[in-house]
Amino acid sequence: MNINPRIAIGLFLIMASSGFLAYRLTRRLEPPIPAPPALFKPEPAPFLSLLELGKIRSSTLDSDPKVRATAMELLFLMKDPQAIAILRRAIAQDIDPEVRTKAVELLRKQSDIAALAGLISGLQDVEKGVRLTSLSAIANMGDPSAGPWVAEAAVKDAEPDVRSEALRTLAKLQERRTIQWQELVDQLRKEYERALKRSKRNE
Repeated sequence: MNINPRIAIGLFLIMASSGFLAYRLTRRLEPPIPAPPALFKPEPAPFLSLLELGKIRSSTLDSDPKVRATAMELLFLMKDPQAIAILRRAIAQDIDPEVRTKAVELLRKQSDIAALAGLISGLQDVEKGVRLTSLSAIANMGDPSAGPWVAEAAVKDAEPDVRSEALRTLAKLQERRTIQWQELVDQLRKEYERALKRSKRNE
């Protein structure tokens, strides 16, 4: 049986287009790729009861300085809601300089205003080591709002080492402030450029 070549070519094109259309429809019916799961790091639940937690808090008033320091560190690691207040109290009131220094070292790991207030109070400590540790912690935190107290230490502290460290801390705070300012300028510039592009597209 002889088939007209034109008819054969037409049938071939119809079959090819039908197959392509079926492929496209099948692709469209495929479910979309799900979004990746959110990345988060859940905190483990506390393993101590409220009664036991209260006992740990009372250990921060123990007669032995090592016990007080260890209890403070445990509460800080457990993210106890009262940990920051306990550390600030230790800096202001504990009679042992090593305990006060430990409290400062723990507070430097925080970045909120409550922790900064504790570090600022450490600048008034009678022990030079506590004041130096407080300055180092303030520099590490990088909050320029501590500047006035650091500047006062740079001028009025009786120890040359503390005055020098205070000046270095001021330099670090200024460096951090410069970086923050540049980041703000860059962000505003990008927002302006995006707004300019949108306005040109709408013209």
